[in-house]
Amino acid sequence: MTFTLEIVQGEKEPIIVLVVGTDGIPLAGKTNIKIKIHRNSDGYYFDWSDNTFKTELAVVTMLWPLSEISTTGSPGEYQLSKPGHVRGFDTATITNPLATDDYIITCIQDGGSDASNVPMIGELKVSEPDVIVDRTPVIF
Repeated sequence: MTFTLEIVQGEKEPIIVLVVGTDGIPLAGKTNIKIKIHRNSDGYYFDWSDNTFKTELAVVTMLWPLSEISTTGSPGEYQLSKPGHVRGFDTATITNPLATDDYIITCIQDGGSDASNVPMIGELKVSEPDVIVDRTPVIF
């Protein structure tokens, strides 16, 4: 599954995925649903350890686990939530941002194989702050 979304540099974008098994039933309680972010312009990857885009070999923490929103209320729904990126990818925390760029976000099941709809890939297009952006929500 893929999506493209456009935001303004400095904004936060929620990252939420619904992970299902081969039977189509949401997979609850997973700790191995993770994301990585790749910057299209220079091929650098986001290092979760210091919020910096770097060459692949220089990255300390490439993958970051997503947290399940609620095992009872939203089983199988996982979101990015960590210090600096609470409930979304906060582009204001990036130490070496570019004014405009495309970030490729890949969601995987790290070391597992019971999720039928991963990997998921999305594109986050970043524009300059003075550009009007269409904020139509993406539903997948």
